[in-house]
Amino acid sequence: MGLSAVHRLIQVKIQRIREYYKKYGIWKLVLYLFSRIGIIPKREYIFFEIKLQDIIPYKKNNSNFGLDFVWVKKKDFAHLNFPNEGGPLTKNEAFRRLTETNYILLALTSGNKIVCYIWCKLTTMAHIAILGLLVSIPDKTAYAKDMYTAPEFRGKGLASKLKLLQLQFLKNKGYQIVFNVIRSNNMASQKVVKKLGYIAYQTAIYRRIFFLKYYCVRDYDSNQRKRFWYIKGIDQKLWKHFSKIRYN
Repeated sequence: MGLSAVHRLIQVKIQRIREYYKKYGIWKLVLYLFSRIGIIPKREYIFFEIKLQDIIPYKKNNSNFGLDFVWVKKKDFAHLNFPNEGGPLTKNEAFRRLTETNYILLALTSGNKIVCYIWCKLTTMAHIAILGLLVSIPDKTAYAKDMYTAPEFRGKGLASKLKLLQLQFLKNKGYQIVFNVIRSNNMASQKVVKKLGYIAYQTAIYRRIFFLKYYCVRDYDSNQRKRFWYIKGIDQKLWKHFSKIRYN
């Protein structure tokens, strides 16, 4: 590679860093740069689970804001206005996910606009990227992830409504258990899932330095904990060490 090509490459990298800074701010930029070189500062998340036989039956009421509950399929996705700004996924990324098997996108829509959405993974393996985990999931179990509400529709209770609709949807599909992972300082999301009947069962702390991964998993109701160090491979049952549900 010549000097001019190297110079152009450096300019492109600098421009990307500037754009990332403008979009997310300095703290997220620092975390992003750390992750790019293989260093992950402390991350702490709480695992929640719910047995679908225990969910609150959904009752339609007058506070639905004229929104429709939709199972968004790949063939219909192009005709919908997907909220890009500030969400966990761009529209292109969401479409790529829909091309994969066992991903389901559920949403509340206003006309052709998605105003609130949530994903679930229905598979024997799930990637919990925030904790660097690839986990093995039993049959009839789903992993709920990546929820987002458009800014102008926040504060209306849509997240609670959509989460409950998701649980009812999965129950109707024959699923028995749903689990999800929430950042330990995200009190608003924790309040929502607890109101729906989710039970917090364990907290996981994750750090990574280059190829070395460290986990400390603690029972949510006690001081019992387990620690793990990995260079290669992961305990695929780490996500349920302190689960209160008996899995097959």
